[in-house]
Amino acid sequence: MRVVAPAPEACDCPGCSGAELDPAELIDDLIDGGAHLLGCADPLEAELFAANLLALGNQAGEGFAEALAGGIVPALEEIGSREALAVLHAVAALEDGTAAADAARRLSGTGVPSPGWVAELGEPVEPEVFLRFADHRDNLSVLVVTFTRAGRSHGFSVNVVHGDCHSAAEILLFPGTVLDQVTDMIQSAEGVSDLVITRSSPDPETFRWEVERALNARADHDREADDPAGPTEDDNPDYHLSAELLRARLRLLPAPSRPPARHGD
Repeated sequence: MRVVAPAPEACDCPGCSGAELDPAELIDDLIDGGAHLLGCADPLEAELFAANLLALGNQAGEGFAEALAGGIVPALEEIGSREALAVLHAVAALEDGTAAADAARRLSGTGVPSPGWVAELGEPVEPEVFLRFADHRDNLSVLVVTFTRAGRSHGFSVNVVHGDCHSAAEILLFPGTVLDQVTDMIQSAEGVSDLVITRSSPDPETFRWEVERALNARADHDREADDPAGPTEDDNPDYHLSAELLRARLRLLPAPSRPPARHGD
């Protein structure tokens, strides 16, 4: 069973297709995406749109954060349309910075109307459930968390391979209403090849530390790959998008008191 929240359709712009990135074409594609965002009801769709952009930027290499703040965001603000404002609101929700938020605030101040989902997007996101499932040999674990906002809930499950530097192998984004189905699916593996699965409820700080260790190890592996921007035949194309959204959610949790894990520890 694979349960994934709605995400924007993959575009065929140069950045997404692997060709050389054309800034003007990227802006045009973002405006087209903004037109789609105007008709969305759930702000999670806007966050997924922004996660797709940020994942593309991270795979493009160093310098994207500067290009986003110093080039893409100012260009969207200059366009000044409802579509541009929708994109700025979406990026501001996930961006670890203030450029998009400040631009959206200034553009809204000129009278450009914001999409209807912006009010809900501003509601607090509250963590609910923290679960860890691990096989008795501690080769694999699955970390599960759910969040709620304005009556809507969603969750993530992260498959961690401890023999591969504790790297994240897959991220499943699911509606919070199917949490029981997700946990049942995980525990249904018990008994296969004498596998014994234990279930525990880590505290938020420990949970964040473990997930960030897994995401960081996977990011290191992707950078070391021959073609980190291109998914392999067995790769989940939604992984990088989901990872961006999950990292934003993790920043809502208490910062771990212990230092980040070194790769492989």
